Amino acid sequence: MKEIENYVNNKLNIGNEEIIDFLKQQEEYYKEQIILINCELQRAYENIDTNKYKECVGNVIEDRKNKAKNKRIGISADFIIKEKSEIDIKDMMSILSNLMDNAIEGSENNSEEKRIISLWGEMDNNILRLEISNPYEKKLNLCNGEIITTKSDKKKHGLGLKIIKEIAEKYNLIMNISIDENIFKMSLESKN
Repeated sequence: MKEIENYVNNKLNIGNEEIIDFLKQQEEYYKEQIILINCELQRAYENIDTNKYKECVGNVIEDRKNKAKNKRIGISADFIIKEKSEIDIKDMMSILSNLMDNAIEGSENNSEEKRIISLWGEMDNNILRLEISNPYEKKLNLCNGEIITTKSDKKKHGLGLKIIKEIAEKYNLIMNISIDENIFKMSLESKN
């Protein structure tokens, strides 16, 4: 028992500088590992073929359909990919996940019979056409043509549309938003 007590006491007597050095070494190691993982992911994304592109897009749509189903929201989705786009798969997945998350959230406050989201898209030879619509009963806050989140924590919310807009600008896509008879519609389309 005395041996264990001595061992513990010796370990507790390690100086703060030794602990800080150890933690800095660990931090550097993990930073290097993250860089390596990001490089491998980037290489994988660059070499993605049309079938894998379709699979990734399909996975995002199915994931959001399941999320909507759990909230008693229906989604009609038709996204045809004939040929993968110049739009990086990470950006395409970000567009879809943010569009669908916003549509799900916008539909939640509607009566159950109105909770239907419609997603339509087509991608062929670097031409993208994508449209999503959902019922929306809350009043939208607009400022200079931009939709502003109604949530109190502005730093954590309202980022989805900003991300979509940044990606649209990156790929020179036309982004349109319309609200007609409590239906929110958003479309993205290649300028070609």
